[in-house]
Amino acid sequence: MARRTWWLVPLALLLTACGGPMAVSKATLPTEHVPSAAVANHRVVKDIVLDGGAFTANSPGDAKARYSLSRAEKLVLAASTAVHETGSPALVALGRVTLSLKRQGGLPSYRDRLAWIGVMSSNQSVSCAPSPPGSGSVRVLYAPYFFVVLLDAQTGKDVVDYRTRGTPNCGGEVTGPRVLRADELLSVPWTAEGEQLGYTIPACARLYMQGGYGWGPETMFIDVEGPIDPPPHCSPARTVAWTSPAGSEMAHAPTGLTSGVVENGALVRF
Repeated sequence: MARRTWWLVPLALLLTACGGPMAVSKATLPTEHVPSAAVANHRVVKDIVLDGGAFTANSPGDAKARYSLSRAEKLVLAASTAVHETGSPALVALGRVTLSLKRQGGLPSYRDRLAWIGVMSSNQSVSCAPSPPGSGSVRVLYAPYFFVVLLDAQTGKDVVDYRTRGTPNCGGEVTGPRVLRADELLSVPWTAEGEQLGYTIPACARLYMQGGYGWGPETMFIDVEGPIDPPPHCSPARTVAWTSPAGSEMAHAPTGLTSGVVENGALVRF
């Protein structure tokens, strides 16, 4: 039987992964990075300033976190699944953080707040479309943004993503900086009774991708995206049902944290 892999992906994700500006100029804008010398033994030891002071992190002094480093690293890993970046364990550090951006949508405040900081590196595996014929003179801004995950060092709550000012990985319009609630990707269970299938999207979450891979029987997955630390008010959990001739003949993919990355005909999971 021929091997098949199929999935339904939001249009925005396809455009990000497969499209993008064509001719890229890498010298147009400076790209800010968090220097490794700013962190030692998982503590900020040198001031970190991004985007002209929109983000600052200072030494925590003698302060200690009640929320452990190991748990903070797990939350940073979870956040990396939704932004499709790679977290550096060496750059999960304790510091006092101030965000100077205007808060929107009930986002938590960070003002000299003791926090765990997780720095994400840009995803260098993204494949950019080649330049079309005759476009060699086109210059496109290229200064890829990156993400910094923040969470309260005492409670593990108020998890947010700070995205630096910059461009997508393939270059393009400069946007940001901005702050959003940190999301994670989860594979959720589904059930089948004959040809009737169903699954539940958790409160505050939304469908990210669904599909199947393999052969005899196919393995089906349902991936959802939702906030790690949900706001007080958001969309309720909802059940989705549909009919499929394959129905109960399909195998169930593993559930839990997932990367949303397809390799060798299957989704990579944690």
